[in-house]
Amino acid sequence: FPVTICTSTHVTTYISSGRHNHNEYYNNSYTIRLHQATDYTPHLTAAARQAVQKIFKPGITYKKAGIILTGLQSGHSQQCLFSNQKTNRHQAVSKALDWINQRWGKHTLHYATEDMSAAWHQRRGRVSPISTTDWRYIPAAFSQ
Repeated sequence: FPVTICTSTHVTTYISSGRHNHNEYYNNSYTIRLHQATDYTPHLTAAARQAVQKIFKPGITYKKAGIILTGLQSGHSQQCLFSNQKTNRHQAVSKALDWINQRWGKHTLHYATEDMSAAWHQRRGRVSPISTTDWRYIPAAFSQ
């Protein structure tokens, strides 16, 4: 598959507590508008962290959190005249990181903001049985 590079102009973070705990239900989001569209992970991560700091309330048990990138553009969009050297350096760092991870295995190198101590796994306690989610297992009824 050809790789298409996209850049983002806005980073939105959202957090919410469980809906069934009415005493402390909390739901909020915050959007950071970037000065320039970017695909550089450290810039996107810094914006996401800044947004979380605006909406995070200590003492609440959060159930859901996420990051949404909007204002997506082609990676070949016009760049700021004065940021060309930084952009070239950022691209070189990203390419080197990608090359090392492709060569030596996924997550050989990673950003310090990634939590590598415990693997996250989706909870699957209420997943539907395969017979209701796979067309090959759905019974067919015929009439004459």
